Amino acid sequence: MLEKRWGLFTIIAGIVYTYHLLWTITGVDKFTDITRFNKCGDVTDKYEASAVYDTAIALVAVFHMIEWVRQAIFLTSALVGVNLMGVYYALSINIPYGFIAMLIGIISRYSSNGNACAEEGL
Repeated sequence: MLEKRWGLFTIIAGIVYTYHLLWTITGVDKFTDITRFNKCGDVTDKYEASAVYDTAIALVAVFHMIEWVRQAIFLTSALVGVNLMGVYYALSINIPYGFIAMLIGIISRYSSNGNACAEEGL
């Protein structure tokens, strides 16, 4: 089925692939940017300021990296005809991890220091 309707699957997977690639790039950019050391809220030094969002950004970036690889595997199966769907389905364990990473990100944003950083535009 995947090989017979490769055009449709390639378009859909290509959009999802691009989405996860862009969020992976954004996550790595935010994780390595110097502005993460800007002090905000009740934090006193730059390492405390960095710790406000570091864990959340790292977890979400890793989620998008794994999803990006999953979509690359799916595209390979559709375009080349190699049966890698077992690997694709095995990497589906990333989906519950994504929900956990999302919740940690939301909790980090709405924590007391996260609110202070958001009000200051960080």
